[in-house]
Amino acid sequence: MSGTYPTPEKDTRSKRTAGNGPNGETDELARKAKEQVDGMKLDALRKELHVGAAQAEAGEFVEGGVKSIIVEAKERRG
Repeated sequence: MSGTYPTPEKDTRSKRTAGNGPNGETDELARKAKEQVDGMKLDALRKELHVGAAQAEAGEFVEGGVKSIIVEAKERRG
């Protein structure tokens, strides 16, 4: 899963630009940016869940869940 997030340079530039207005503008810009990033993360998770659901429907899943996968991986490593 991957996403595109603001770089520190862009974040600093946004804060400087927003700082040119009344004090509330910086907070509002930060809130909107956080909402946008959160939305992007949710979209990425939904895509991953959709893939997993499709795999499960096709019978492409592992019995036992995550714990059994971890145990099996540890056993393979010795």
